[in-house]
Amino acid sequence: MKNQAMVIAAALDLYFRGLSLRKISEHLETLYRVKVSYTSIHYWLSKYVELVHIFVQGLRVKTGERWHADDSLIRLRGRHAVIWTLLDSKSRFLIGQHISRKRSSKEASTLLKIGRARAQTSQNEVLELVTDGLPSYAVALERELAPGEAFQRVIHIQGPLTGLVNNNKIERLYGTFKERTKLTLHFNNEGGAELFAKGFTTYYNFVRGHMALNGRTPAEAAGLSKRKLSWLDLISEASSKGRHKRVG
Repeated sequence: MKNQAMVIAAALDLYFRGLSLRKISEHLETLYRVKVSYTSIHYWLSKYVELVHIFVQGLRVKTGERWHADDSLIRLRGRHAVIWTLLDSKSRFLIGQHISRKRSSKEASTLLKIGRARAQTSQNEVLELVTDGLPSYAVALERELAPGEAFQRVIHIQGPLTGLVNNNKIERLYGTFKERTKLTLHFNNEGGAELFAKGFTTYYNFVRGHMALNGRTPAEAAGLSKRKLSWLDLISEASSKGRHKRVG
């Protein structure tokens, strides 16, 4: 690292808060008196987002009894791709995201596999899955969260949804995600989209405070962290304490 760790952490934080690479470069020069090229900032993103992602993916999350699953479109080099998202209702913890070309049951199953790998749901806890009316979710639910395994009984609450049970929480998350991706115009390839999704997930869960959680992060609400973390905290933890089960 030729530049100070604080500069790199600031670059990551600014990027996922919505600044373009050009504005980040200008900000670093103004505040830190450090000239950094767009290429260097992109390299930092690639390196440290992946480092932190590997670390936080190893943490198991104590989820509530209700999950929300949804999918939306993103632009991928002039074409559309599908981004699948799984959210814990109680803590607002973003359990996982997955990018694909199709809205098939196979892709929905991949999303639920991510949830199974990350969750610490009790065997006796009823798990509700809230989705829209896409048939792929029903097939994936039967395939991945069938009775007799870690999840004893799963109630599928399927759209169209109104009243107290709806997917508003995950729709607000998509609003935050798409507000940030407006500056990218489009992703050049699936690798670029996956990298952004990994970084956004980390930012959303560990760095960004939520009004609905009284300013806490989803990681705090889920018991994974005792405080709101910075990118510098996460990079440090991922580099030196990757074996720990708790951060912060």
